[in-house]
Amino acid sequence: MASSLGPARFGRWVWLMGVSSALRAPTVTRLASTAREGTESHLTLARTVWRSVVRAEDVCVDATCGRGRDAAVLARLVGPEGRVIAVDADREAVETCRRQLESVQVKWQSHAERVEGAEEVGLVVFNLGYLPGAAVRRPTRAETTVEALENWALAALRVGGCASIVVYPGHAEGRREARALAALARALPDTHWRATEHVAVNHKPAAPYLLTLHKLAPDAPLGEAPDAARRALVMTEPAVTTETTQETADQEDDSPPPDDADEPTAATSTSATSSSSERAAPEEPEEEPATVEEWACRKVDGDWVCGKIAVAPSSDSAGEGSPQ
Repeated sequence: MASSLGPARFGRWVWLMGVSSALRAPTVTRLASTAREGTESHLTLARTVWRSVVRAEDVCVDATCGRGRDAAVLARLVGPEGRVIAVDADREAVETCRRQLESVQVKWQSHAERVEGAEEVGLVVFNLGYLPGAAVRRPTRAETTVEALENWALAALRVGGCASIVVYPGHAEGRREARALAALARALPDTHWRATEHVAVNHKPAAPYLLTLHKLAPDAPLGEAPDAARRALVMTEPAVTTETTQETADQEDDSPPPDDADEPTAATSTSATSSSSERAAPEEPEEEPATVEEWACRKVDGDWVCGKIAVAPSSDSAGEGSPQ
């Protein structure tokens, strides 16, 4: 090669190859980053929505900041003239977020509490579920998430602003949140709000998905939406208290990289699963209970309220299992 090109031309060829490799490297890095995000489509989609909504100099709130991955993305979107407020109920995660994001105002509190300084907000982010990497899972609770939306999050949005909510229905409390949020979103007045569920139709039913609530007009009322969410919770399985099983692919590690963003979450109560030994059949047959629980509904003050009541077992219901 060197003899056919000559020393001068060979040296120029080597230099050009080096420049070409240097120019390709950032492109390869960007493509690798895109491929990595593509495996978490709900997060990639959420951040695409953020970029379309957030303006430079906006105020944004990360209501479940975890260790700060989403807050880092928001800080880049609003720029040096904007402001990001990040809150979480997990104190250790808040301290990590505060150390890594000096430009972000980080607060230790439940997202159900009113966030001071959250006015004319361009974007409020909820990444629900539990904090990945924690020894004990403490998932967000449906009641506090609905309370946050009702008390401050939706009212704080400017016209054109958006509440971005990533929902994880793969565990018990996540299913309760999904049902409550779906009821709330459907009941929002369509003259003032645009509520959209971004669901991948070819994924498993329990896959994470994105819910967006866009504010279309000033002083947008919530109507019956909070009450609809609470009625939906009456119909769902009750909240449970602890969950300490290993992490699943639904919520990945939350340690923030310096220039990318994935998944914070967090909040106030917890959710539980039973081990196989707890589900094992007893050695001795159990006596039939004097009563069994069945769903019943009645009208109270013009609204239908449903729940479980105790009734005597009938012959045709004996031996049936509870619906899964």
